Amino acid sequence: MAGNEKDKTAVETTASNKTGSTSSMDIFNQALASGGVYQGKGADGKDKTVGLDEWTKKWFSMSEAERQKWVDKFNAIGKKVNVVTGIDEWVAYGRKSIQYYQQGGKFTPDELLAMDTKQGVGGGITYTSQDAKALVQSTYQQLLGRDATGAEYEKAFQKAMTQSGSTGAAGRQQAVVDFIKSTDEYDSRQENKYLDAIYNELAGEMREVKA
Repeated sequence: MAGNEKDKTAVETTASNKTGSTSSMDIFNQALASGGVYQGKGADGKDKTVGLDEWTKKWFSMSEAERQKWVDKFNAIGKKVNVVTGIDEWVAYGRKSIQYYQQGGKFTPDELLAMDTKQGVGGGITYTSQDAKALVQSTYQQLLGRDATGAEYEKAFQKAMTQSGSTGAAGRQQAVVDFIKSTDEYDSRQENKYLDAIYNELAGEMREVKA
């Protein structure tokens, strides 16, 4: 049996026989109907996603050298896996990509792993996609009086999520605030507030003159 076939058989056996913990197959079954693993933009500019089943099969189709590169990345953040057990982390990052995508965050598994490497898994501040969603919408309400939508939401969400692991909520909100302040809508809103203030001041002076 070729080396790759042996690895594939070992991986499949490990994935199917695990008990007493959440295995990659458990994660696979839980997330099958949850959406797609984000794969970036296609040539047509539209989002590319693959199902979690397809993402899982990619692990089997890789060469041993390719799998080893991923194993090295996983181990760099303390996962302690090998080319056989690495599928658990591979599928977990696929599922994580799905969860972010459902919240409006477009991150490939590769990007999520890079973020974890930058922030340090198990250290710093745990910041979830739900936290980022709430922060973005509350900040938009404060500054623009409405919720973020579409592409602006995606950009603001990524501003909140891609800060370093040691960045607290205040720092993440400031990143979103800076993004909002760079928009034409914010400038127009500020100009209107300024004009309203001048109008109110002049109206007050006219009332004093008439009194």
